[in-house]
Formats: sequence, C-alpha cells, structure tokens
Amino acid sequence: MIRIILAEDHSVVRAGVRGLLEKVEGFRVVAETADGGDVEQLVQQHRADVLVVDLSLHGLDGIEATRRALRARPSCRVVVLSMHRSDAHLSRALEAGASAYVLKDDSFEDLVEAVRTALRGERYLSRGVPKSAGDSETTDRYETLTPREREVLHLVAEALTSDEIADRLSLSVRTIETHRANIMAKLGIRNQTRLVHYALQRGLIPPAD
Repeated sequence: MIRIILAEDHSVVRAGVRGLLEKVEGFRVVAETADGGDVEQLVQQHRADVLVVDLSLHGLDGIEATRRALRARPSCRVVVLSMHRSDAHLSRALEAGASAYVLKDDSFEDLVEAVRTALRGERYLSRGVPKSAGDSETTDRYETLTPREREVLHLVAEALTSDEIADRLSLSVRTIETHRANIMAKLGIRNQTRLVHYALQRGLIPPAD
C-alpha cells in the first residue's frame, strides 16, 4: 500500500484529487491538509511514501513544506501539483527536493504516472512546463547539499562504507546513515550505483582508467 499525504489549500480540489487517487489500486490517501505547517508532522506520523503538494498553501508554502518533509522523512517522494508553469516555480520545486512536477490542468493519468515515476526514483516533469530547468536540475540540486553532506558524498562515491566514513569524520554511524539518506533524497537518487554515476558526472571522483 502506497501511503499518500495530500496538501492542497482548496477544499474542492483536495476532495477531487483524493477521490481519484483512492480509486487507484494500491494507493491510499492517509491524511490531507490545507496548511503547509502540518505537512512535516503528517509525513512523519503516517510514514508517508508520497507527498502530493500544491505550492500555494496556508501558513507555510509548498516549497518550504517540501524541504521540511524531506528532512523529516528522506525516503518520501514529493509530487508537486501546481497551476504555475514558470521556469522559476519549477526550479524552486526541484531544488527543494521534489521528484515530480504536475500541472493542475494535466490529466489524472499524468498525476498517477508522476507518482509511480517518483516512486521508482526517477524524475517526472509535466509536458506543459519548461524543460530548461529540468535539464540543469542535477547541477542545481548539488548546491542544496550542506558542506558536511558534500563531504560524505565524496566518501560514499569512493566506495567507503558507513563505518569507514564515520571513522574518517569522527562521527557516529547513525549520523552518517542520516547524511546518506538526506543526500539521496535531495539528489533524487535511490541506489549506490546511480550515486557513483552522479558523482562521476559532477567530477567529484576521477573516472577509472
């Protein structure tokens, strides 16, 4: 069962989206809210797999709600459902950690595909938004990593284990595992192989001879 949190400020839209999502086999909307300030707690409380979020919410906006949700539960995938088509809105959503960006005038099938794509650890962008932001997204998202996360990323890419990294940085293994999970969430990467590939693309580690 895929546990979904729905954050949307318009009650009519929220009810409609919830009704449609719950018709999909394996999907369950476990909680909903109009207030961005509720999102982090709901994601933690319900161990959400997916957060479907509007950018315009009461209280906290969807961008900050996304950041906080991913810090609280890095394994959660964020699907933005928005009326905004601009490059700026798309870029901000991706930089915050969203895995998918869907327009409100897209079809329901597009939303379902976005959720499934995000769950596979892949990126989904609506056909109605600029692709330039998506093309540059991997570079932008590296900038969202903290200095410590970048340090851990370098060591992970060099194939060091969490125990080895913890010893190198004089940190606990649990802290390293938390950093690894946050890095994966921010970069939208689900496994070690893709992480190493990303590091090579970024020039973080030299290619093998």
